[in-house]
Amino acid sequence: MSHHARHSPSRAKRDLVCAAAASREALLTPSPSGKAAAWGTDSHWILEQALLTDTPCTHINVPAEAPHDEFDPSDWDEKQRRAQFAFAYAQRVKAQAGGPVSIRAEERVYPGRWLGIFDDMDGSVDITIITAIMLEIVDYKSGRMHVPATDPQLKLYALGMVLEYYVEGQPLPFTTIRCTIVQPNGSDPEAVRSVDYTFQELYAWLTDVYSPALAASNGPDPVATPSEEGCRWCECSKQNTCRELATTALHQITQVEQPIDATPYLPEIGGLSDSELCKVLDAVPLFEGWIKNVTEHIFNRLNDGGTLPGYKLVRKRVGRATWTEKDDKKLRSKLKNKKLPIDVYAPRTVLSPAQLLKALADQPDKLASVKLLTHRPEGGLKLAPDSSSSPAIVPGSGAAFGITDLDETASTETPAQPAQSAAFSCLE
Repeated sequence: MSHHARHSPSRAKRDLVCAAAASREALLTPSPSGKAAAWGTDSHWILEQALLTDTPCTHINVPAEAPHDEFDPSDWDEKQRRAQFAFAYAQRVKAQAGGPVSIRAEERVYPGRWLGIFDDMDGSVDITIITAIMLEIVDYKSGRMHVPATDPQLKLYALGMVLEYYVEGQPLPFTTIRCTIVQPNGSDPEAVRSVDYTFQELYAWLTDVYSPALAASNGPDPVATPSEEGCRWCECSKQNTCRELATTALHQITQVEQPIDATPYLPEIGGLSDSELCKVLDAVPLFEGWIKNVTEHIFNRLNDGGTLPGYKLVRKRVGRATWTEKDDKKLRSKLKNKKLPIDVYAPRTVLSPAQLLKALADQPDKLASVKLLTHRPEGGLKLAPDSSSSPAIVPGSGAAFGITDLDETASTETPAQPAQSAAFSCLE
């Protein structure tokens, strides 16, 4: 598990959409990692140990010493299960290669060297697979948020690995460079997503797209460009230090020029033009993200003993009852001692299609037969910009359609994501 350099591949998307993000983040103390990040770090550690020892993830036990500061041994079985999905994928590629295969774990790469940058642009590749004809970069994602295989992070990882084999004027030992996302618990039903490139295509992207963005980021006066995608993980957004984000969010959502310290004026919806309505829809994810950060900032201030006139902390509703015994086997034993029938406290139920299909992901024959027993109904309708890759739907007469979501996808490269919720744990 490694540090994050100023321009590490994992920050590439921010460099591409907001020139000021890197320099401004460098002035801030990083926020503590959340539970989800620590959970993912644990699962990645399991995968790394499995690859280094060529042992299934299910055989990697809780370590005697914590491998990182936020280590938490709870939920170990699920961490193993998701990591095993990535491990099994690498093993399948190896079995199907039909020749020598090298599989590496947590390989450190330095893609900035293509641009003469030797610091602040390194990162670690989860899995690197090298065959006689292909270099494959595999990025394991343990969370749910969709990441496309075209993500710039993987492109930089791939370019960093190519450096090991590149000799000017000589052909590379492989003809294809594959970037793969393995995400067993993601929102996309396709848990494995891949895109193939040639070296020439990746190098052209580096010089024509990424290098100019990097130059703007390191320039004398980088410009902040707030966006839902760029601000989602940015420290400036988390810590509410980005003035441009606040003023842009207020202006776009209200369509009225107003100072940050004014009470927002919300115009009548019926009085907005089509162009203004589109701008409001475009701003929804950005505005919700800003509200989330403001709310969490105020909650943390009060929770640390501070005050804010007009607001206070109160108790939320009493939570649902939970078992005091956390060990499943001991709990079953105690309930059994209460003379309860087993079907009362531990009824057998059929897994949902999603649960069973994920469980059979590494057994393609069984997976195909079980899929024949499932049905995926069409989803409801949702709003999306014209740039979305999804085809437009024209409702038929008499059909009952319900708007269920707002698809904020802004390009065909990044799949649709559910808009962030404005309800947060720190609110009543």
